[in-house]
Amino acid sequence: MEENALTMRAMTNEELAVLIKKGEKQYLPALYMQVERLLWHSVRRYAARCEDRMRARGVTVEDLIQDTFFALVDAVNAFDPDKGFKFTTYLHFPVKNRLRFALGFTTHRRDPLNGRSGRRERGRNLPGLVLFRP
Repeated sequence: MEENALTMRAMTNEELAVLIKKGEKQYLPALYMQVERLLWHSVRRYAARCEDRMRARGVTVEDLIQDTFFALVDAVNAFDPDKGFKFTTYLHFPVKNRLRFALGFTTHRRDPLNGRSGRRERGRNLPGLVLFRP
């Protein structure tokens, strides 16, 4: 068992992500251990900046850590080794989006039903808003 743990520790993030994507879920804790410091760094950064938001929404640091684990799974699913980027590049945006969503920041995700982004389109009037022109 210890020899297997040492073998898993010697693998790169990219190798572990490929194995997990192929269905070898037992490597997920090893990948988490390797990127844990990066995830903690992101959580600490957002927690330090957004203490008021966390308090207002009832979000704890443990909630943010849990969200980063789900972001890790999202990054594994999105990882494509053929493109030549490191796994941590794929990890950055899911972590950022999960933490921002947990803290109540707006995200500009595309709506899959109508294909529009979450941003208000330019030139469209809001319902009930009357524009006065001189």
